Amino acid sequence: MGHKKKGVKSPSLHTQAYNVITGMLNEGLGRSKKDDKNKGVTFKYIYSVSTYKSYMRHIDYYLGWLKRTHPEITTLTKAKKYVKKWLESREATGKYSAYTLQLETAALAKLFGISPDDRDRYIPPARHRNDIIRSRCKTKSDAHFSEKKNELLVTFCRSTGLRREGLTSIKPDCLIEKKELPVLIESLKMKKTLTERESALISNYEKTKLFKNADYFIFVKEKGGKWRYAPVIGDVDAVVRKIRSTPPGKRVWQHVSKSADVHGYRADYAAAIYKMYAREPGDIPYDAVNAGSGRKYQSELYVCRGDMSGVRLDRRAMLTAEKALGHESLHTFASHYAYKI
Repeated sequence: MGHKKKGVKSPSLHTQAYNVITGMLNEGLGRSKKDDKNKGVTFKYIYSVSTYKSYMRHIDYYLGWLKRTHPEITTLTKAKKYVKKWLESREATGKYSAYTLQLETAALAKLFGISPDDRDRYIPPARHRNDIIRSRCKTKSDAHFSEKKNELLVTFCRSTGLRREGLTSIKPDCLIEKKELPVLIESLKMKKTLTERESALISNYEKTKLFKNADYFIFVKEKGGKWRYAPVIGDVDAVVRKIRSTPPGKRVWQHVSKSADVHGYRADYAAAIYKMYAREPGDIPYDAVNAGSGRKYQSELYVCRGDMSGVRLDRRAMLTAEKALGHESLHTFASHYAYKI
């Protein structure tokens, strides 16, 4: 019992890691991350395929380094010993951003069960908005993508805020006209059994009431298996024509160039949604009282910190933009999209 059979080769570190991380994904898909946060059990699960792929990629970087420098290590239990050393060496090179180092820290902590209060845990440098390079400046891949030749795709992205996975999966039935929604929802409520999509149409319906200026929505399933109503803005006619000209059952976009800056266009969309619903800071009411000083303050005013210190934003409009993007908190908008305002 417990002894390795003769002639049976032990699985590689990659295989061992793959089995652990894949198991976490299989257990996490479909679970409520919010509920698990409240229970303090998120360390057990991975909730989206994109996160899983990112984690595995950086875990492989570490295991590759370990194979070169410590070939005697053949188990994950022993491989945990060098995690902090590797991450510190990555930071020392100056080649990796705070975002990359935080991602690698999270990936390895997930694999090896390293808790946040572990005294030997590597502490990555703090992240700042102005450290984000993706979609904020021209890259080599941009040179291979012509916005002029792909004008409709760019317009579509800026009008819907879809992620790449959403763009490549939507079909004509994803387009829903706002005036048709109440009747559709009521008809679905009358059904005895519902598909996953139909249940999501009902559960997310209330969010559509935030978007008073939207006449059309794209109902799509994206990151982490989450469904959302993406309000169509900007050149609405172009988006509607593109979708309605697609044969039933076919994908609206058969191909999306890897060089297209989809995340950058999503940021443009986020900023446009925010501006559409934002109030001027002076128009936001002083609706709350500080318990200590007794002074009135604007509870719906968000004051940025760090590299955007002093910039004042409308919390309500930020939340509206978050809902349009498929997020739930103000933090994501503030840290990833506010720079576009």
